[in-house]
Amino acid sequence: MTEMKGVDLLSQIKELSPDIVRIMMTGYADLATAIDAINRCGIFKFIVKPWNNEDLISIVKEALQRHNLVRSIRKSDEPTLLSLAQAVELKDRYTRGHCDRVAGYAVDIANSF
Repeated sequence: MTEMKGVDLLSQIKELSPDIVRIMMTGYADLATAIDAINRCGIFKFIVKPWNNEDLISIVKEALQRHNLVRSIRKSDEPTLLSLAQAVELKDRYTRGHCDRVAGYAVDIANSF
């Protein structure tokens, strides 16, 4: 890419469409680039050229499974899940709010991908 770095493109894609599973393919790999791509862009996999076609197909299949999983979780019946979580918390006053905190962390993690 001559106009911008791949990491910059992936970062913009993450902002525009956070649900897209991003895979970075590069001919030049160094540790700093890989860390930047993972932390800033939330890439799913980092592939160095030349790649093995069987590995690439496997990675794309894994990415599709991940995308489908995230979509299915987001479409779940949230009120029912919330009711179940709150019912569990009623049994122990020490864990009150725990499910809400865990859910918040899970959403943050999911959004980072």
